[in-house]
Amino acid sequence: MRVRPRSLRSKLMLAFVAVLAFSLALASGSFIVLLRDYQAEREKNRLESVAVATTIQVVRALRLGLPLDEVEAQLDQLAEASHARILLLGERDLVIRDTDGERLTGGHQADVVLPLASLTKLVTALVVLDAPPDWSRTVTITADDLAYPQRYVNAGDITSEVPFQAGDRVTLGDLWAAMLIASSNQAAAILARETNLTPAAFTVAMNAKAASLGLQRTAFTEPSGLDVGNLGTAREMAAIARAAFAIPLVRETTLQRGVAIVAGRPDGATRTVSVVNRNASVLALGVDAAKTGFLIEAQRNLAVRKGDRIAVVLHARSMSERNGTIQRLLEEPNPKP
Repeated sequence: MRVRPRSLRSKLMLAFVAVLAFSLALASGSFIVLLRDYQAEREKNRLESVAVATTIQVVRALRLGLPLDEVEAQLDQLAEASHARILLLGERDLVIRDTDGERLTGGHQADVVLPLASLTKLVTALVVLDAPPDWSRTVTITADDLAYPQRYVNAGDITSEVPFQAGDRVTLGDLWAAMLIASSNQAAAILARETNLTPAAFTVAMNAKAASLGLQRTAFTEPSGLDVGNLGTAREMAAIARAAFAIPLVRETTLQRGVAIVAGRPDGATRTVSVVNRNASVLALGVDAAKTGFLIEAQRNLAVRKGDRIAVVLHARSMSERNGTIQRLLEEPNPKP
């Protein structure tokens, strides 16, 4: 029986080499540049980004403990990677579900495990609300809080934040707004800390929340979504969105265009910190709640509620594809993904 794990490892290595060779052949070396500076290269190297995401998908599937035969099948596909195969594995994954949760209306690759990016924050919100928080309590933001994203991205890479400064005193309510309006990763991490749970315990609580919703292919490693180890499927993300968007405080916060936080300073002065919702194109669809996410490994993710429908798109390759797919799913009487 020891031969089987050794075969699995060899397939994994073969898969990675195949994807790497394919990417290098496409862009004459830009694959390495993509990993080092994806913010500048992501639009010009979309096929390479899909290749990276697909490889990571298989590696993380092993961590989730998916059936070995299923993982090996994915590895076989990667080992035989071609242009068509890469595009096939990179196609959008979507699902729509009535908000009563009883009827799955339609789906396409709805059970593929992919990074959730900032959609993770919906589960963070659910765990924070379990505390429950005193929204008026103030906390002081530290330099370590501001450095949180650098645990997962390269120095200089742009992440979704608001312009907090070390020494700012803000309320938990302010941080809640920053997390769900501007998708601040720093705010998510601070809110998790202020539950008085250790980082490990908060992660356990996130996974327990997923389990309480009956999810079996969803796993979390930290509260912001910056780690690609935060994983799930479109089908299971729909269940998370249904639970989160059923809460008025979550739903209403995601729709706010922006707020102005009055932050206290150590010298007794105050300053204004702007929290801006950058999802105007999503809000223009007339949704009742929305959460977006982006990582190079995840591409563009979106979960929305409109009326009695929940719609989720994972791994869309552009904002226009993401928004267009969501709009079609929400508006067509009997959508066929």
